[in-house]
Amino acid sequence: MSKIVMATSCQVVNAMKFKKQGFTLMEVLVALAVISIGLLGIAGMQLTSLKTNHDAYLRTQATFLAYGLIDKMRANREVAIAGDYDTNINDSPTGSSNCYDNLCDANQLAVFERNLWKCELGKFNNTCDGSLNVTPILPDGDGSVEVTANQITVTVQWRDSIVRTAPDSTDPALISEVQVVARL
Repeated sequence: MSKIVMATSCQVVNAMKFKKQGFTLMEVLVALAVISIGLLGIAGMQLTSLKTNHDAYLRTQATFLAYGLIDKMRANREVAIAGDYDTNINDSPTGSSNCYDNLCDANQLAVFERNLWKCELGKFNNTCDGSLNVTPILPDGDGSVEVTANQITVTVQWRDSIVRTAPDSTDPALISEVQVVARL
């Protein structure tokens, strides 16, 4: 005698299902696309971080150079009040005696320190004396100094790092500036 076995509907459905294992090619491609977009975003953030860090470095150097000149002016106060340190943007360093190698009076020292500062800023590197061993610090850097009564205003300007691809650009929005005002 044969037995007739009746299957329930759940057993039939389970028997008809195919067992899935692994990933399909489409799932792998979608995962790769998502990971690629994430990696591009990380690379973009890294580039932005590098540019911002470099700009902060240049701003720090400009501030350091401004305060360095102010300290020199405070050490030579009478000559600073007389205006021997005063200079404008685009004023090129003028010839002066080298106070590293020669004995200088206070006025000559002021002119020497101002010229040395202009050379350190970087714009006039080709006109600076090679014997000073000055390394320009800022890209196309320049500065001005103004003494009014007992107040010093030192302004340092340089080209933003974006502009290096277009050095002839005169757009004022592309020039960074630090201005330090201090008592003499």
